[in-house]
Amino acid sequence: MTTPTHTLIGIALANFGMEKGFLPYAPNIIYPISIIAANAPDFDILFTGIGVKKNHRLGFFHFPSTWALLLIIAYLILDLTGNNELLPIFALVGTGIFSHFVMDTFDAHVGILWFAPFSKKAYNFFRKNAVLPKTIKEFIIEYIRHPVMLAEITVWLIVFWFWLK
Repeated sequence: MTTPTHTLIGIALANFGMEKGFLPYAPNIIYPISIIAANAPDFDILFTGIGVKKNHRLGFFHFPSTWALLLIIAYLILDLTGNNELLPIFALVGTGIFSHFVMDTFDAHVGILWFAPFSKKAYNFFRKNAVLPKTIKEFIIEYIRHPVMLAEITVWLIVFWFWLK
């Protein structure tokens, strides 16, 4: 999925949590936290760079196990310090990060290494043997032809429908 779609899901998660009373109503704090969490695995682009020949999803920061370990450590710190009032925000961060991996499993190209570093098998809902395109033109054409574009448009329509309701 693309950054705008990850961002939209982050906004939707924050909005849902505040509307249902799971999170404090503090949009100036909750929305940025949720948006950052929903995009956090893509921060590895800062280290790997972005390009058609590089797949940042093969890096350490795009492994669900990395984020699971970081979240476990964060939870233990919260538990040891007795910071229970931060648990809803912790849950929002974990949900945002997990949503990123679920959406990237719909990727038009490779997918996610759900069990890395223990397995290098990429999981993708649409392809068994996906490969990275070699040029930007090839990337764009493949994306436009791929069902993931329709999936992203559908996500945007659903979120906007609930938001405008």
